[in-house]
Amino acid sequence: MSYSLPQLATLISMFFVLALTFSAPASALNVNTATAAELTELKGVGPKRAQAIVRYREKHGPFQDREALLDVPGVGKKVLKDNLAIIELEARNTTASK
Repeated sequence: MSYSLPQLATLISMFFVLALTFSAPASALNVNTATAAELTELKGVGPKRAQAIVRYREKHGPFQDREALLDVPGVGKKVLKDNLAIIELEARNTTASK
């Protein structure tokens, strides 16, 4: 099967759109309410590290700032840096102020 240049360009474009869609989390992740399974969506966080985050949060209470994640065994500066854009500490207010 052979493709014309415009067909190849379209296929390549579709590939990149799909790759970007499935490679990045769709939204922010609240580390104070996320389950261990949800925490594995963070780059560099597998099941063991996610469970460590949950255990730390249960013992010490909610994270007050993103850098507090560095106190969790196994979470280093790279994990924090790679996920800063999506880590949230509190739920977004979706209702309008009265």
